[in-house]
Amino acid sequence: MVRAGARCRSLASARLIRYRLTMADAIPDIQKKRGRPAVGSTGVLVKLPPEDLELLDAWIAAHEPMSRPEAMRRILKLVATGAAA
Repeated sequence: MVRAGARCRSLASARLIRYRLTMADAIPDIQKKRGRPAVGSTGVLVKLPPEDLELLDAWIAAHEPMSRPEAMRRILKLVATGAAA
């Protein structure tokens, strides 16, 4: 029974401190790398109108299945090397 105004002590804080101390010893200080690994490239955002997107999808359908970004990379290489002419 707790009287009004009396302070209640809890063992939860002592358990939490002990848990943190033991877990700090159990977990090594290894920094996790966050995010995707660097690939040495620059991201480019391209917005296409629906008509151009339909052309891109048609090009993909005429070739082997691939993602839109991969198709854009292949088309760029074809145009840059003159193979598309």
